[in-house]
Amino acid sequence: MNRRIIVSANCQTGGVAAALAAILPSDQIIPFPLPVVGDTEGSGKLRDTLRMADIWVSSGRYEFAEAAELEHLRAKGGIIKIPEVWFAAFHPDIVYARQTSTGELTIPHYNSGIAVWAYRHAIDAEDAAKLFSDRSYRELGYFECWNASVAELERRFKPTDVDFSQFFLAVKRDGLFMHSLNHPMPPVLCRLAGQIAIHLGADASVLERRVQINDGLLATIWPVYPAIGERLAVIGSYDWKVDGVYYSGVRAYLDFAYASYESKNIRPHDLTALGIDPVLYDRVLSAQLRAKP
Repeated sequence: MNRRIIVSANCQTGGVAAALAAILPSDQIIPFPLPVVGDTEGSGKLRDTLRMADIWVSSGRYEFAEAAELEHLRAKGGIIKIPEVWFAAFHPDIVYARQTSTGELTIPHYNSGIAVWAYRHAIDAEDAAKLFSDRSYRELGYFECWNASVAELERRFKPTDVDFSQFFLAVKRDGLFMHSLNHPMPPVLCRLAGQIAIHLGADASVLERRVQINDGLLATIWPVYPAIGERLAVIGSYDWKVDGVYYSGVRAYLDFAYASYESKNIRPHDLTALGIDPVLYDRVLSAQLRAKP
């Protein structure tokens, strides 16, 4: 068909675009990740790209396009709204954190909620390692995240053009399908691309094709902790990969995390985990430290 199809999302942009290019070889698939808020230059380049596009496959943040571009796209071929895949049940300990005094997110962006709590309370790494336990996971609710994660994923699909049930029934058959809470494995992105391709006119048989793409999200892989993996029927470990570097064992990860905070001059009192209940973490983790031999 030789259509110009722009794919814009977050870190999932490249994988979806690669899979679409394999499924729709007659079309020109152009990946263009959404700019960050405040990136005037990136927003301008995106608008210029959209003026020459036939279709925009987007995760829905239309503030980066102006009315003229949107009307142009609707007249040419349309806008397909897709979800950002987010599923925390395999990795419920991942949190984002910021330096309270500056408001800046930590880099790397992924943190362990338990590690952040321990660092904030000046717990040495040896004692902090003991908090990675079945008791912690149970009392923090880590074992009960599946249903909430499914519900959150379905919520993200509802305002889009991609059917959730058809998607989720397929990807969950693979067992573990996420590298982290928002980094899906290639089969997930290929399934998403297949359903997008149907919206673009492809036959439903594309969902039966085995599309191979490079895994562009391999730089950071968060482990499924063994006790969590046992309950979800997937293989667990305490082996982290962060920005291409491996850390084997809880203590090795904690040494890295603590050193990372210290290298950025983040003092314990100046680190805050986002999206967690601090009272719950205080109660659960403090009790374990008091009970240690």
